[in-house]
Amino acid sequence: MNERKVTINMRRLYILSTIGGIALQIVSYHLWCIMWENPFLSSFGIHKITYSEAESYFTRKILIFIALLIIGVILHELIHGITWALFSPRHFKDIKFGIIWTSFMPYCHCKIPLHVNQYRIGAIAPLIILGIFPYILGLLLQNLTVFILGIFLILGAVGDIAILWNTRKIPANKTIQDHPTEPGFIVYDL
Repeated sequence: MNERKVTINMRRLYILSTIGGIALQIVSYHLWCIMWENPFLSSFGIHKITYSEAESYFTRKILIFIALLIIGVILHELIHGITWALFSPRHFKDIKFGIIWTSFMPYCHCKIPLHVNQYRIGAIAPLIILGIFPYILGLLLQNLTVFILGIFLILGAVGDIAILWNTRKIPANKTIQDHPTEPGFIVYDL
């Protein structure tokens, strides 16, 4: 069985994610303005309030947003795990969760090879469920908190998008295993 390691260049990923993040924010701002034609403050329900009321309101909103973001990051990894566990023979026994303490980055690792499409589904599931869905829902319902949370969770899936991009030329008859120590995967030729 031949194997080929495919890893993500983190420096290049950071540059691309910064450019992509700025572009996503610009597009998102314009989409919001096109749909709702009102400034952000009025979408928060703020009209004529005092400075201390605004400060208290924004502090509360920011704390709630940070809590939702932390929950979103945890759910992101859990969704990877649940999806890959559905495809693996031993389910959650084949899944490992952890945190890379040097970068304080949580991760989910599937310890066994999966078919390419199974791996792709597990890689893209958090982006769709936690990023794209809240982004669209927040925009349609004029809920700025959900909309911005969707933006942040889309940006949090940049590594997954890079991994998906790197799987685009891999034939469906191949199997892929998450790389155990680096961002990327190992392709197995059966």
